[in-house]
Amino acid sequence: MDQAEDSNTLTRDDARSLDQQSSSNKIIPRRRARKPRKCLSCDPCRHSKLRCDRQRPCGTCRQRGCDSSCTFSRGNDPSTPGEEHTPRPPKQPQLTSAADGTTILPRLVPSVRNINEGPATSQGPFSGTPGSPSADSRWDDVLRRPHVGRNDTPSALENLFVPSSVLSASSKEDLLRQLPPDSLCEYLISEYFTHLSPLFHILHGPTFERQYSAFLQDRGTTTFSWLALLFIICSVTLNTLEPGNPVLVNQSTAQPQQGDLIAMVHQLRKSSLTCLAEDRFLVHHDLNTLETILILTYSVSHNEGVERGWILLGMALNMGIALRCNANSAGLSCIDTERRRRCWAGILMLHTYQAILFRDIDISFLLNIKATLPTNANDSDIHEHIILQTTSQPTQMSLMNFKLRLFRLSAEVCSHISGPAKLDQHTLKYFDTAIAEERRLWDSVFLVNGLPRVLDHASYAHWYILQTYAHQLYLLLHRPFHNPQSPSFLPSSRDRCIESSSGLLAIHREFCELPKLQHFKWLVNGMTSLNALHGAVALASCLLSMPATFNSTPYWDELNATVSRMKTLQHRSPVCAKAFPVLQHLQ
Repeated sequence: MDQAEDSNTLTRDDARSLDQQSSSNKIIPRRRARKPRKCLSCDPCRHSKLRCDRQRPCGTCRQRGCDSSCTFSRGNDPSTPGEEHTPRPPKQPQLTSAADGTTILPRLVPSVRNINEGPATSQGPFSGTPGSPSADSRWDDVLRRPHVGRNDTPSALENLFVPSSVLSASSKEDLLRQLPPDSLCEYLISEYFTHLSPLFHILHGPTFERQYSAFLQDRGTTTFSWLALLFIICSVTLNTLEPGNPVLVNQSTAQPQQGDLIAMVHQLRKSSLTCLAEDRFLVHHDLNTLETILILTYSVSHNEGVERGWILLGMALNMGIALRCNANSAGLSCIDTERRRRCWAGILMLHTYQAILFRDIDISFLLNIKATLPTNANDSDIHEHIILQTTSQPTQMSLMNFKLRLFRLSAEVCSHISGPAKLDQHTLKYFDTAIAEERRLWDSVFLVNGLPRVLDHASYAHWYILQTYAHQLYLLLHRPFHNPQSPSFLPSSRDRCIESSSGLLAIHREFCELPKLQHFKWLVNGMTSLNALHGAVALASCLLSMPATFNSTPYWDELNATVSRMKTLQHRSPVCAKAFPVLQHLQ
């Protein structure tokens, strides 16, 4: 029996006696003073947890375009001790929200640990703590669905399940008094159907116009579901306007401020949710109810984050099935049939958002639900008993129909990514060809000889919006092949990732700065900035693996410009407020 087994036979007192005797006879050697370990990395590389070759400037800083900031702190540089050094920059604090001081990053890029493990040692991939993941892992983190905690930013959905009370004439009158003045209300409706509705065209304009005329003639008999729709249209449209809008200025006794505008947006949205609650929408719903929930989900996705609309989207899906939006029901007029088909198209389109931003969902199950898609026609061509053929392109439904084609393609792509099947070069080529064909169709409809339409700025905006889908799909497809250290590395995939990620940043810049896209600038408050976040992280991951001979300066300049725009937008956009601290750690 070995010594370890013999020691197990000793009693506790014997063991304690032997330990004391051994301690008294042991000669304790003198501990040698330990020299402080010198850091082998420059300050930027040490801060970002990147490999440094200790040159002046190092290769990593040259690739990132930050040669001037490549310095070594005193005592950490391989040069002589008496040499002058640039002072070490102060340690960056953990990522927090400027408003309340709560940690932002774990909500945007959640830690992958068991909830029973106790406190985490790192706040996320960009915290700068020991053990921070590589740039490739950071890319992986951005594609994870964020966790929304109880202390997160208040959501528009918090009033959705307000307990219903016994209805009375005064309750509806109180809600009617919360509507904007008729002149402002009609302006918001006009703006919605001119600029916003084509992006998510689930409403039939002439039908809504008839309903609004009936409402003006007798407000007391309007249904709660239609009133909810009116409130949400006003809220969504108002959220796209600037405080200096002339119509808003004329409606106010004083110059409107950003805070006043946001408060009004939230109040109108709350009124819409109160109408749904008063109507007991969980058991009593119609097409107006579904239209309201779909526009609400679209708004939440673009202003608060796609993850916040996930549960609401499931409700809309089941409500659409209950209303037979996916089925061809006999006895319905052409208008009612198209309205249902458009609602179903809206449900599929919102699922596409979830699929291309988070890789944890396989939406291919929706392909198994048989449904007829809406007709590619303008609202004016749809009548009670006939749908006229539209000859000119694009139509009011062109963007929506292209997004539905992307839904099918996204479902196939995400089925491969989220399932056990692995992408190979043959499948990759198949999807690349399919995306390229879609882009060719977009060019033929929205551009003239490859150039934007001078007299139709909306078509240019719609073309840009579709390009974000293509770039996101390219990044999802080529990500497994972009890393040079991976056995499946393909140089063409890394090039494609650089092209698509920088393309997302360029689109973000265009929506922020181009005057002809000013009516669509509100898109940068939500999904366009989420796409830019994905693009920035993917771009950084690719650039850091490029050889030193590659000129990465223009790409880092584009990334730094994106960070500056996010900084400006963070005070208005919750999405940008979460993305900005993350992007700072890419610089």
